[in-house]
Amino acid sequence: MVRRSLWTVVVVMFLATVVAAQPAVTKSVKVPAGVYEVVVSDSGDTVYVASIGARGANKATITVLDGATLAVKREIDVSAQAAFGLGINNKTQMLYTSNTRNGNVSAIDLKTGKTIAVIGDPAEPKAHTYRVLVDETNNLVYVSIAAKSSQIWVIDGATNKMSHTINGTGETTMGLAIDPATGLLYGANRGTNEVIEIDPKKRVITRRFPAGGERPSQIAIDPKTSRLFVTNQGTHDISVIDTRTGNLIRTVKTGTQALGVGFNPALNRVFVANRQGGTVTVINAETYAVEANLAAGSLPNTVAISAKTNTTYVTSKAKTGPADAPPVEDPNGDTLTMIRQK
Repeated sequence: MVRRSLWTVVVVMFLATVVAAQPAVTKSVKVPAGVYEVVVSDSGDTVYVASIGARGANKATITVLDGATLAVKREIDVSAQAAFGLGINNKTQMLYTSNTRNGNVSAIDLKTGKTIAVIGDPAEPKAHTYRVLVDETNNLVYVSIAAKSSQIWVIDGATNKMSHTINGTGETTMGLAIDPATGLLYGANRGTNEVIEIDPKKRVITRRFPAGGERPSQIAIDPKTSRLFVTNQGTHDISVIDTRTGNLIRTVKTGTQALGVGFNPALNRVFVANRQGGTVTVINAETYAVEANLAAGSLPNTVAISAKTNTTYVTSKAKTGPADAPPVEDPNGDTLTMIRQK
């Protein structure tokens, strides 16, 4: 009887540990209207959210929130250059924004909140600036220009001026990721369902390989295992690709329209924002098992992860209705959701 009781206690304790280890939404807060991307500082204590403002309003902001409580610390007015995409250089404390409406990029000093430079290409005044990726090691900023014939801008972080462009990247280059181990840059081409590999030093495309799904959009990388995690909006899944061979390792089904993605090496988990599914899919990166599908607002958009605090942040856009009709009220839209897993 005693032996059975002890065994019961052990089983209960084990099950409690498993349950406690499951990912869960711990908080969700409203952010300014027209939310797009989110980034988090390397310390995990500060989160930055870009919002372009309500339809018809000229009130774009960068909201700065506490990483633990999601309390608003301050707001940075970027109405002059509405920010969609975000990239942060923690070493220089510079925030870079893709200003898609204006076809340029802003460099914002996070200490003062002041825009110190607006960077663009005079030859491409309407460039569709999309993803911003910061290479802190080399103090460079990569910006994908999504177009029929895409390119990648390379900005010198020391001068905050355009260094050069990498042309001919493909049709609708969107997501970007850099492998810190090799220095190679990867991009997702939504228009041709492929992934490109770029040698930034030589400024050339070294390889192109199938994305493993349709309409690939965003990329996360695991440099330890040389794997790419690519979201595919068209097939509602992610592809796991071995960058050493370019081969597809696995495809994992997610929610509808997999878009944003982040990889937490500390937990060995992948987090996928499903734009039309209203969920975040949590995937075990070792077994590729789906551990959870968590509700995360109306239109989950982008993912930022602090591996230091094991916290995932997800922005969710609001449903706006037809362009010729008044905006609809969406209590589950324009939100920032926090997910924790210990």
